[in-house]
Amino acid sequence: MSESDPIGDEGRWSEIVAHNISNEVQITGYTGDGDSMSHAGVSKASEHTLLHFKDIRHLGNSLKRAVYAANFSSKMFKGSSNANLKNRFALSIKQRCIAELKMAHKFYNGDLNKIKQSMPKVADAIVACFGGYCGEPCKASSLVCCGNYKQAKNYMPLTVKLRMTEGDKVLLLKCMDIMLSPIALDKTKLLTSTQKCEAVNRSYQAVNPKMITNPRNFAGRIHGQVLKLNNGYAVSVLIKTKSLGATLTKGSSVIRQTRKTNAISEKPNNDVIQKRKITRYAARQRRYHLHERLHYNKGLTDTLHGMKGVGQLQDHNYV
Repeated sequence: MSESDPIGDEGRWSEIVAHNISNEVQITGYTGDGDSMSHAGVSKASEHTLLHFKDIRHLGNSLKRAVYAANFSSKMFKGSSNANLKNRFALSIKQRCIAELKMAHKFYNGDLNKIKQSMPKVADAIVACFGGYCGEPCKASSLVCCGNYKQAKNYMPLTVKLRMTEGDKVLLLKCMDIMLSPIALDKTKLLTSTQKCEAVNRSYQAVNPKMITNPRNFAGRIHGQVLKLNNGYAVSVLIKTKSLGATLTKGSSVIRQTRKTNAISEKPNNDVIQKRKITRYAARQRRYHLHERLHYNKGLTDTLHGMKGVGQLQDHNYV
């Protein structure tokens, strides 16, 4: 590419990449983030019609923006922090819809027809749940909320109650069609995502930032980062030093520092640790409740009396 070529023309570069790999890979479907022209470039390079899928993460962000921009009634969000409550409500709807969609694919084993049949009831259950009627609707239709008034995936304060009018409910259902409508379900039926691609792009920016030009060692920086991503920090250091003819003495400070840096890079982040803690806590709670239901009985020390003719007493016998 020349110096005058625009690097932001995603459609053109996607077309070039699709041409280069057309002899090895036959592209039948393409997942995009919805805000680029890369799909047009891939379609232009293909000889047949491509299936265009949506990334559920970016689609969820579109749902969040739509909920935040929706013109709900003035009485729905009470208090001085109206904007903050509305933003948290939009985030809650986004996470709840994504959780329902993923669980539906798991529950119905990817059967798209069954998923489409269940989603209208799921959407109604979500509206009822956030409207203060979590219970029977969630027990009957929701796949992630058990109807215990804890409202799964809810980021709203516990003391805040939404006062939704019928117009608010209809408007919220229209917003959720962005992710739960039949057309949207066709676009997300594979649950594919572009997050791995974006993660690789960000790792490239770590060694080759946009504000710095490295004309001489650009290729070496990118190849070194690819080696690190595929093999890890420690192994990539050993491979590079060996290829350069350098030897690392066992137990040296370089080896110790390499081992320490590798341990830091492999340490899970706080989100992963928190998710593991929540999963373990939920598993313990299920085991304790199951043990209590199987091995605990009420009234073991109560004295049994003859209660003939007293049919109205159905609990403990205190006579």
